[in-house]
Amino acid sequence: MLITYKGMAMGQMLMAKGEADIVRESKTRMAMLKADEVYACHKKITDVFPSSAWQGKRCFIIGGGESIKGIDFNRLKGEHVIGVNRSFEFVDTEILFLMDIKFHDEVTKGTLNEYTKKDVKKKWDEFKGVKVLLCPVSPYPLDSTIHMVRRIERKYVSLDISEGVYGGSNSGFGALMLAIAMGANPIYLLGYDLRVEHFTHWHSGYPKQTYYEQKEKTIRFRDGFMEFSKTIKSLGFNVVNLFRDSGINCFEFDDIDAVLPKTKVEMKP
Repeated sequence: MLITYKGMAMGQMLMAKGEADIVRESKTRMAMLKADEVYACHKKITDVFPSSAWQGKRCFIIGGGESIKGIDFNRLKGEHVIGVNRSFEFVDTEILFLMDIKFHDEVTKGTLNEYTKKDVKKKWDEFKGVKVLLCPVSPYPLDSTIHMVRRIERKYVSLDISEGVYGGSNSGFGALMLAIAMGANPIYLLGYDLRVEHFTHWHSGYPKQTYYEQKEKTIRFRDGFMEFSKTIKSLGFNVVNLFRDSGINCFEFDDIDAVLPKTKVEMKP
């Protein structure tokens, strides 16, 4: 038990701190053990992709920011692409990445159908890529098409998908960790606005989500990218944000039209 009252001797304080560290490490180990048990019972990303499957190849990650609203995703044909969450409704990416069980349920149980007034579940069933979920820490009934990637609890940049990934606090960050673990380089970020201006997302968002809640969330989400950026660069990965007004400025910037030329449809007056 951690005691923090005034007058505690220095030795007691150090002991309490040591005990807190032990408890925290013990909880982390327990969470990893539980996640490993869940991981063992499901299909795995490594059943489809070998380690370093995208070694030295460029890839793109589709986040949720409004900066890519209206983009023609045909620009991405022939590229390695990871889509996050609702991207599957609009484009068939090589990988669809999700971390949130709540989102999984919104899709598979029809909540998004009601919210969007569209057959999102049909889009899910017809998706041609590989659906990858960061392994939950406890057993949960999942869609049979899901492939797991092992969960790493500690803050760590994995270079091997068989080892797993650290997901951080949001799917956009987790998708970046996945791209790195697959060896992709450079990695281009689309819709990584990490700020909310006129719309919460480039699509219609999520049930029960408000503008102000999302605005607050995106500010909190910035911390993980800022914290990991130096390590990512030191490992030799070139991460490029294709939105110059992004809320994160820890990566190199470039212009989307320079990297991905507009399609003929977009160039029409």
